[in-house]
Amino acid sequence: MPVDLAGYASGHPERFVPELMGGELIAAQHFGRYWWSAQLVRGKRVLDAGCGVAYGSRILGEAGAREVVGIDTASDVLDAVRGDAPANVELVHGDITELPFPDGSFDVVVCFEVIEHVDDPERIVDELARVLSGDGVLAISTPNRRVFPAGNPHHRHELVPAELDELLATRFSIVRLVRQHDWLASGILADEDFGAAPGAPLEEVRVRKLQPAALGDELFTLALAGNGGLPSTGGLAVLGDRDEFVALQQAFREAVGAHEEHSARLEEALVAQTNHASRLDEALAAQTSHTARLEEATATKDEAIARLDSEVRARAFDLRQRDAALAQLNERLFELERGVAWQTQVNTDAVHELELLHATKLFRYSASLRRIYGLARGFRPRS
Repeated sequence: MPVDLAGYASGHPERFVPELMGGELIAAQHFGRYWWSAQLVRGKRVLDAGCGVAYGSRILGEAGAREVVGIDTASDVLDAVRGDAPANVELVHGDITELPFPDGSFDVVVCFEVIEHVDDPERIVDELARVLSGDGVLAISTPNRRVFPAGNPHHRHELVPAELDELLATRFSIVRLVRQHDWLASGILADEDFGAAPGAPLEEVRVRKLQPAALGDELFTLALAGNGGLPSTGGLAVLGDRDEFVALQQAFREAVGAHEEHSARLEEALVAQTNHASRLDEALAAQTSHTARLEEATATKDEAIARLDSEVRARAFDLRQRDAALAQLNERLFELERGVAWQTQVNTDAVHELELLHATKLFRYSASLRRIYGLARGFRPRS
């Protein structure tokens, strides 16, 4: 059954698929690791841990390995590419955190660009060490966190060189780090090398560098680790496709143009922002002046309120005094009314008593005497 490589690549964005990415720089990175490790495998039993579409397993098998076992979790992809594998390559579905192999099963174990994708890289290294023979060799790689572009959502643990060295040194007696980096190259090749097939080694080609690089500045860190000695290995340079360089140049020119256009828009926006800031300053000055006037008006209002409050308090005091005087006057009037009522009652009683007196015989008999007495006093009594 043919495998849907485009669907596989879109569903597994960190998986390298040569059929879709063979002409890109990423191909030089991935193929380069397997071509470099191929010098370790002749006549050996090899495990390719995290083999993906098994392109690396085929490279190791074709390099003379006695047997290559590729293991990966994508069983449908392994089933689809199994028919294209050499006879000495076996593809197994499994999880490299729990390898289904006995201890010491392999002479060489390769694990490229895997440990950065897992939560527990130490567990993977423990499993790789377990299935490695006593004098076997582990070849492993990781992006260098100091240099590799940040923000890959699929990477859990990118190790710097010292961290990779420490991770391996706690499990192996010998560790050797090697460095993988990208350079721009210009090659001078004989005709047979110029037209060589992809992956074919170029004989009699010397490589020179224009600029030095410090250890730790590499894009990827590779390591060999073991307990029984490590083989010597040479370096390897993989020349990429010039078309990608041309595309990168075009993309760079477009990016520069976009940057210049963006810079022009930013400059216009900066001028507009400056003008806006100037208008804001003017508005702020007007607001400050208005605020000062409001403060003056508020102070005047507060003074008027204070004066009014003082007048109100004074009037309230006068009103309280008037009310007190009215209360005293009312009390005096009440006492006068009581006196008048008492006097009226006294007068009424006196009149009544006089009426009673007039009605008596004695009063009538004494009328002559009272007239005589009145004449004598100049007073004319009532008859």
